[in-house]
Amino acid sequence: MGILFKLNKSVYSNCKSYVYKSGGNSLLDNLFDAFWNICVKFVPKSITPNLLTLLGFLCSTIAFVLTFVFDSQNKKYDYIYIYAGIFLFIYQVIKKKYIKTYYMIGIRII
Repeated sequence: MGILFKLNKSVYSNCKSYVYKSGGNSLLDNLFDAFWNICVKFVPKSITPNLLTLLGFLCSTIAFVLTFVFDSQNKKYDYIYIYAGIFLFIYQVIKKKYIKTYYMIGIRII
């Protein structure tokens, strides 16, 4: 809408005051919290949030493609589901590291 129509200044002030709030915690969040805190220490501060988002997107896309391609052939490749699960776990870790890292640094996630 901002490209075709001029936006009000109140819209811009709403964007500046926006703060991400997660949907809540599950039972596994409490178990994995120590693991995620350890993983956050290995992320350099020079890595941008966009790169972590891209890596997470690539992991979930690879998991989908693996599942879709090998499932459409109607053959039993059990190891493909293990690979897809690993990629989805990596995606989940990257996403949680992304949120934890940039809350610690003070960058707002939009």
